[in-house]
Amino acid sequence: MFELNLIKSLKNLIKNDVEARFRLVVAFKFAIIPIISFIILLLLSYVLLSTLLLIMDSFEVDKNFIAKDLLWDFVSGSIASTIPWIMGLFVGLYILGLLVGSYVIRPFRTIAEYCEKRVQGEDASYDPGFYTDLKLLSSFSEWFFSTIEIVDGKMIDLPKRYKGIHKPVFETNFFIHNFVITFLVTIVTALAIHYLSLEVFEDVVAIVDEIYIKEIALKKLLANLYNIFILISNIAILFNFFLYMGFSINLYSKISTPAFGVFATMRSFISGRRSARVHLIGYPYIRDYTRILNKYLDQVCQTSELQNIDKELT
Repeated sequence: MFELNLIKSLKNLIKNDVEARFRLVVAFKFAIIPIISFIILLLLSYVLLSTLLLIMDSFEVDKNFIAKDLLWDFVSGSIASTIPWIMGLFVGLYILGLLVGSYVIRPFRTIAEYCEKRVQGEDASYDPGFYTDLKLLSSFSEWFFSTIEIVDGKMIDLPKRYKGIHKPVFETNFFIHNFVITFLVTIVTALAIHYLSLEVFEDVVAIVDEIYIKEIALKKLLANLYNIFILISNIAILFNFFLYMGFSINLYSKISTPAFGVFATMRSFISGRRSARVHLIGYPYIRDYTRILNKYLDQVCQTSELQNIDKELT
């Protein structure tokens, strides 16, 4: 009963929490890429083994009729023995993917947490963190929050580095960090792929040594077959790497545009257009954060208006 209630609570949380769904989707994409690479490896290996069986059939030996069943039994056993390791890899990458999903929206969360405290009248300091991937948004918001409450509603000249930016910028930190993560994950995946390929190759060698011990030509073929298995492994590894690169670009597109939207809104606001508010369509996973920012901007406007009224009265 407790387990059912827990599952129901988790489903409701995921259903109602858009940010949680975003992190789960990011984690799934991050973890499924090596699984897809293993599937590519198995498909290519299946084609190679099917071709090899046709070659084996051309040799007339006493035990030739059991070669096919024996080979598939050996190969399926090798695959089955690696499944727990592959599933462990998936779980580990899924947890890492949850952290990646949380990390990429942390700049928005940090802004919202600061704004919420200020709206509630609490003292707060804005600290975007040194290792943030969205340098433009974090550096500008740090300057924005340290400046907006002391300018008393007056227009202010923007620092030169924030002028002339009219579209999302290329965030070097984001791609460096993602490349490092991708490289490390690809190394782990490559080791697993090569291990599985060598296991399958050893199964083939065992069959040939058992059934085709006198066939010199077939044994010579095994030497070339090893190179083909390595080639197939490398194809699967490259496929894995490029999928992660595509994942990084896709993830960047999901945060770079809203980051620019928040930056552009704050820049317009502090430049004098006090009606500027964040209105993003298609990015629900940061909607709650932008709403809090908008409340903060409303409060700044109200505070400024009250200060101006007080000055007029005095």
